[in-house]
Order: sequence, then C-alpha cells, then structure tokens
Amino acid sequence: LRAGRVQAQLSAGFPRGRDLDTGESINDVGAARATLDLRTGAPNFLPRGLVSLRFRWTNATRGTEQVLARPAFWTAAAEASGSWSGVRLTLAVKNLTNTRYREPLSFLDEPGRSVSFAARWEGALGAFAPRRRS
Repeated sequence: LRAGRVQAQLSAGFPRGRDLDTGESINDVGAARATLDLRTGAPNFLPRGLVSLRFRWTNATRGTEQVLARPAFWTAAAEASGSWSGVRLTLAVKNLTNTRYREPLSFLDEPGRSVSFAARWEGALGAFAPRRRS
C-alpha cells in the first residue's frame, strides 16, 4: 500500500488449535498479533536513504498453565539506513518504548531498548572471488 512517498504494510496472524482426540481448544499455540510497517525514502537526509518504523501488537496469552500466560503488549522500532561508496550504514533502535515483555511461549524477558549500528560493504572480491568452471 502506498500513500505518496510512504509505503505501508499491515500483517496479522491469529493462531488457533484444536485437540484432535478431545475436540477441545488448545490455548498455548501462540497469540494473535498485528504488525504495521511504514517506510519512506530519505534522499534529502541520507544518500540512497530509507527510514522505517514498525509497530507490533501481540494479544494476551491465556493458557491452562499460569506459567504460559502473558499480558498483551506492543512495541515499536525505528531504522535509518543509507549508502556511501558501496557501503550501507544502518542505525536501528528496537523497543523504542523500553517495554518489558515476553514473547508468547517464551520464558525469557526481551531486552529493553537496544540500539545497533551496522556497516555492510557489497563489492567484488577480486583475486579472492571463486572461479567459474567451464
């Protein structure tokens, strides 16, 4: 979906399960979730630049066991990237709201806000490139 220079993508998942022997609903197969991704070019700020935002909501998980129950939560992430002389630089911030949460069916808390910087060079390997066999 496009709105001017902004590209948007919306996705959702609603897992469900049923015990084939008893016909009863299975509560611990995951949680409903929805994600909204927004992306736009930013050539005025970054050469060949992109800026993106991601919002993700996950519904509460209610299982028969208390250890699997999770409250509903939402998180947001931002990323900016650009290319200079064949090098792509990316700055990303995950969990912008610094929310403490656990993914469904996980026993570990997700880390708070995290910032990462990456540099990737995509170029020819020259003498180290694999040779094609004829």
